[in-house]
This record gives sequence, C-alpha cells and structure tokens, in this order.
Amino acid sequence: MKKAVVNEDFAPAPIKNWEYPQLGVKLEQFENRSHIDLPDSVRFEDCVAAPPKYSTLKGKEIEEFLDQWKPYQNKDDCRITNSYKNGGKIAENSKVTQKLRSIGREFIVKVGKHILSGNFNLTTIPFPIKAMIPKSYLQYVGCIPTAFFPLYMNLALKTDDPVERFKLYIVSQISYFYLTTSFAKPLNPILGETYNGYYEDGSRIFLEQISHHPPIAYMLFTGPNDSYKFYGPSAFAASAGLNSITVNSKAWRRIYFKDNNQVIFNTMPNEYFSGTLLGTTVHETVGSMEFTDIENKIYCKLAFGGVKKKPTDYIDAQILVDNKPVCTIKGTYLGWVEFDGQRYFDYREMVPFEAKAAKSPIPSDCHYRNDMALLAIGQYDEAQKHKEALEHIQRTEAKIRKAWKENGYKNPAGDPKTDVDDDDSLGQKLAPQ
Repeated sequence: MKKAVVNEDFAPAPIKNWEYPQLGVKLEQFENRSHIDLPDSVRFEDCVAAPPKYSTLKGKEIEEFLDQWKPYQNKDDCRITNSYKNGGKIAENSKVTQKLRSIGREFIVKVGKHILSGNFNLTTIPFPIKAMIPKSYLQYVGCIPTAFFPLYMNLALKTDDPVERFKLYIVSQISYFYLTTSFAKPLNPILGETYNGYYEDGSRIFLEQISHHPPIAYMLFTGPNDSYKFYGPSAFAASAGLNSITVNSKAWRRIYFKDNNQVIFNTMPNEYFSGTLLGTTVHETVGSMEFTDIENKIYCKLAFGGVKKKPTDYIDAQILVDNKPVCTIKGTYLGWVEFDGQRYFDYREMVPFEAKAAKSPIPSDCHYRNDMALLAIGQYDEAQKHKEALEHIQRTEAKIRKAWKENGYKNPAGDPKTDVDDDDSLGQKLAPQ
C-alpha cells in the first residue's frame, strides 16, 4: 500500500500585494430579506432537504482514515428516505414544489407554444431569478460530483491494481447522485465566468464557462500534489414537456493518474424530472454511463432502469477486462454499491467532503456576481435587474462575435484572426481523442 497521498495542511495562499476584486453593489445599502417567506419566490434554505453533514477531517486525519478504510459490512438493501417507489427521488418540500409550479405556469404562458411543438430547449430561455437559488451552476457541477474524491481517489492512489482503481473511480462517479437534487435552478454562468475551490486533502477545482450557446462549462480537478487530473466539459440540452423536463447530457469526464499513466474515460447519464406541474415531482437519473480504460482493456457499462423488478435507480453490471468479466457491480445510486459482494458505498456510512471556495484574484469568479449576492439576501427585484444587465451584455457580445465571424475573423484594421473559436464546432473540439 502506498502512503502519504494527502497534501497536509493545504489551503491556497492569498497573493501578496494584490488588489482583490469587490462586488459592484454595496450590500449594506439593502435590507436582508432572505428570512421572509414570499408567496412567489423560492428560498434556498427551503430547497435543500437536509444539509449534508460534511467531514471535518484534515491533513493527517484524512491519511489515517484512508489507511483504516475497509468495505462496509452492511448487507441490507437500503435507499434514502425520499426515494420514490418506481425509482429516483421525490421532492419532499411541498411548499417549494407549489411555488416552483406557480412560477412555472407563468413561464409556460410565455413559451407554451414551443412546449406544445415538442421542440423547446430550456437552455435558450432566461428564467426568472425568483425561481433560482444563489449558487452558480459552476459550483454545482464542480463541487457536488467531487464530494467523495478525497476518499475514493486517494484510495485509488494507494493501490497499483488498475482494476481496483477502475472500481474506485466508478463508485466516485455515482456515489454523489443522492446529494444532487434541490429541485431549484442555480444561476446560469456568464461566458467567461469562473470558479476556484479546494478540498482539505490538497486537491483543487477550477471551472470556466467557455461557451454561451451551446452552454458549456469546463472543469479541471487536480489531486493532491498533482497526483491525478480529472477533467472534461459539462454540456446539456434541457427540453420541457407538458409535465416533465428532460436533461440530455453531452458531458464526458477523463481521469489521468500520474504515477502509472492510467487513463479512464466515461460518459455521463441523462436526467428526467416528472410531475413538474401535476402529481408527484420526481427526479430520475436515466440512460447509461460507459467507463473505458483503453490501455488496460477495461470496460464497464452501467445502465439505469434495466434491473428487473427493481426501481430505475438500481444497477447490475460487470467489469470486463479484455472482454472477459472479472467483477460484478450491483446496487442503487440512492443507497449502496457493491463489487463482488464488497460494499464500497453505503449512504448511511458516507460523509461527503465540502469543497471550499478559494478567494479568487480575478473578477470573473462567480462570487463577484451582483445578482447572486443580491439573491442571497432576498432582494429579488434588484437581483433580477442585475441578472438582466449581465444577460444583455452577453447577448451584445455574442452579436459582435457573430458579425466578426461573418466578416472572416477580421478586425477593423483588416488583419485576419485565426485564434478565435467557432462556437458551432466546440462540441467537436472537446470530444475525447
């Protein structure tokens, strides 16, 4: 077993003699109304069922925990309390559900004909800020999916077995699913918006919104002492039906381990929200995830919803090496996951790690968004004004880029430019090689 994988007592140091950015609004001029429960606005505290209990381990404590870790002894079939009988998670807070439905009905009045046509992409339509929470999508896509990396990825660093690393990577990619749902929408990142965070083991998170339409966020996650790199784009298309929302993922992820050059690539599943206007509101992860290690000829496909007589959140799959099964995977992303009967994930035993935001020296960081800061104190009207101002700037700049493209990427002086990305080809450029 390898030792000392954690970067002890890590925290990003502030830059000396650097003038850090400030918010563009003075919050002290506004009353904090976040505690007021308005009938037509969503409060963040109501959207999160029960805030997760985060790990308090740091430095050497994480290292000691890793050295003592063993598969969990539980053998029962368990799922989280708000799991739905047919699969997925239920929206527990009826008050929030009713508010979101009320706001949703107003929204449908404006765009109803597009929904009825069946050709309606929600990512192209601005949402009212009163239906959102004071978090950037970058925070969601960067922090929640990596909440168990200080456990599973550091365990992976302590073994040389490529199949064992493959297992630990798979479980890291599905163990966070039970944490994801708040049934309220984070703020869409503005083109060029960034996020910079870290974990107590010394790993770092960097994200940037690199495309407006289609919306694409790119993440780079580095392990302690640069021991591994985890990266990839987050892109999706969300479409609305009469009583549902479907989020089709166009994302992928890749991890590279520095010590043995092992590379694992995986696709991401889709999400389905039913009962958005009537009935029980449910969030399901649907479709499949494929994991591939080309060099070591390791492969696994997790299909959601294909286990007979079980809810849609259950999985039953195999890990193949050179097309031969070497391990079985069973469980549910809402409760437990076992490899050949060894339980690597049990939500009752899990304590996620909390990603901490690093103080950013650049004004593009999401924490410097005026609309997000105003939304956090319940100033919905002011937040909406600042949100619309940002969106106006983004649309204006998009028109300038389009005109520049149509002019052959030439600046006013007539000099050709060849270093400008064409948004239409971003998907192809980001595809795995």
